[in-house]
Amino acid sequence: MRTYRLVQSAWSLNQTGPFVVCRKDTNDAIGTAGPWYPSGWPEKELTWSIWSPEDEGQGFASEAVVSLRNHVLRDLNWTRAVSYIDPENTASIRLAERIGCLLDESALAPDDDPTLVYVHRQTD
Repeated sequence: MRTYRLVQSAWSLNQTGPFVVCRKDTNDAIGTAGPWYPSGWPEKELTWSIWSPEDEGQGFASEAVVSLRNHVLRDLNWTRAVSYIDPENTASIRLAERIGCLLDESALAPDDDPTLVYVHRQTD
């Protein structure tokens, strides 16, 4: 119940928060994806996470993120969306590049940790 309240609070404050990603064939929850903009972050982010290695590499995250990207840029009138990615997370880097994101080496990251900033482009 506590996680539910935190997600609802994020939507109430910033109109952002993760959605649960479910497989269509089993309806099992396998991860999250969504618009994210916590207080103090330099830019609005599209975030994703697939929880199990068995579900990685099957297109679930890319399908969710492309749909979300087009939604926030077109319907929510975001002028820019980024994804903050750990430099060691090669799977997320490959996904970002595969869906057309560009690395912005001049963009600010949300904290002092090494973080790559990938910029999304609408591809309707």
